[in-house]
Amino acid sequence: MLGEQRVQHLFFPSTRAECIRILRLRLGFTQGEVAEKLGLSREQVSKMETSFLHVSETLWDFMLDQAYRQLYSDKNVSYEDFKSTVSRLIHNRAKEDRHG
Repeated sequence: MLGEQRVQHLFFPSTRAECIRILRLRLGFTQGEVAEKLGLSREQVSKMETSFLHVSETLWDFMLDQAYRQLYSDKNVSYEDFKSTVSRLIHNRAKEDRHG
């Protein structure tokens, strides 16, 4: 299993929307660049980052794939394990936020 502390240093948001924004900035993409790569408008990306629109699976998968390729250094961990750990961390953080 992927070490959670190794992922936590990349980001530790409580929502997918926050995660997308943090990753985009960390990876050096503008909203427009992400939108162009995925066939979305910049406004759609902006609204997903601010939770006005649900984060699409296409955007979610793209950003996690880019983070795995460019930011995560342990290639002995599969992409699926990486993705699963990130989702679990977000879920746990959201639960902590709800329970103060």
